[in-house]
Amino acid sequence: MKYNYEKFGDIVLVDTTYNTNHYSVPLVVISGVDREYRNILFGLALFNNEKGDTYNWVLQQFLDNEL
Repeated sequence: MKYNYEKFGDIVLVDTTYNTNHYSVPLVVISGVDREYRNILFGLALFNNEKGDTYNWVLQQFLDNEL
């Protein structure tokens, strides 16, 4: 997924669902658009809360190539 970000990271979308999965925790989807205008997945994360610090940590982990 990191390869896709490095190749198609011009557009980055971060979307969060809430309380829609079996565990009732937010799912964060980091995605973008490839050259053919298709959605492409960069990363996924499950949160235990929706605080700003949690978002910052996940995005930093993604950029540091550890997610």
